[in-house]
Amino acid sequence: MENTLYLTLALTWIIGIYFYGIQRYVQLISREIDIDFSVGRKIMLPSWFALNLFITLLKYGLLVYLLYYHSWQTTLLIVSPIFVISLFIPIPYKKLYKNIIKKSLQRNLQIYPEHIPTIMKIQIESDLLDK
Repeated sequence: MENTLYLTLALTWIIGIYFYGIQRYVQLISREIDIDFSVGRKIMLPSWFALNLFITLLKYGLLVYLLYYHSWQTTLLIVSPIFVISLFIPIPYKKLYKNIIKKSLQRNLQIYPEHIPTIMKIQIESDLLDK
């Protein structure tokens, strides 16, 4: 049981890094095109990005639980390397997230017709989404 909790903790931290990366990529595109990040987030992030809240709550809830009720040394041994790696490893934004953002933009053309000019601007002007 304890090993499963530690594995789940490690996976939630890795998934959290993935979610951070996609949000960071959207922020970079928003800055490049000079649009407000709240608009960019609304039209570029995929619908499943809402899972980020659940993953974050699970991650920190497990962390607190394992620190308090189990071995805090083992918990820190699992979390610390992932945290340090996330600070220094470069995220290959273009390779990981480009297709996800393009699909979200296509889907959101129909969902947010008021943002069609912004979506078209992103698709045309963004060097981060080029082929």
